[in-house]
Amino acid sequence: MNADLVAQAPVADEEAGFVSELFIRFESRYLRRWPTMRDEESEMVRIYEWARGLRALSADDIERGMARLSERPAHKVDWPPSVDEFRELCLPNHADLGLPEPEDAYRQAIRSDWSHPAVHWAAQQCWHQLMFQGAREARPAFSKAYRQALDMARGGHVFEEPAWMKVERALVNQRDEPLSAEENKKRVPSLRAALRGEYPGGGA
Repeated sequence: MNADLVAQAPVADEEAGFVSELFIRFESRYLRRWPTMRDEESEMVRIYEWARGLRALSADDIERGMARLSERPAHKVDWPPSVDEFRELCLPNHADLGLPEPEDAYRQAIRSDWSHPAVHWAAQQCWHQLMFQGAREARPAFSKAYRQALDMARGGHVFEEPAWMKVERALVNQRDEPLSAEENKKRVPSLRAALRGEYPGGGA
């Protein structure tokens, strides 16, 4: 189902009850810093807003978010999160998914030295900015693309490793003993195909 339709769907009693329990935990954690609504109607509006914002999250996701509340920046850690901020804490982050942190990924992108296929994918989406423009244009363009890659990974997408990356990794990890002339000859067609079809600047 479309994510927008899910967000707009009516809030079930179970969802509202779950958020009410979450609010009790927030109130216990933040004490007077957890805002008290002026009336019951306002409180229900807030509960429904959070219920829609946290849809599709599992109990494990919620517990991940609770555990990461203390990892927020110093100027935020003592204050309750917004629904959007808490949802982000609940979702798998770069480390959970085996991806480099955004700043590391950006440095890899501008050096064309990718440690993960997702970084390569993001760099492809903004290659013009990375190659021909300065950091003022390249950094936000890459950040947007890499954020999209993160969302795709969270949704279960698997970024395929380009053939040329496999070739480079194989060469780096090549055994110390040189291959025989016959073995090298057998590898030539696959190497040529990979470099011609997928290496940056090649035919793809």
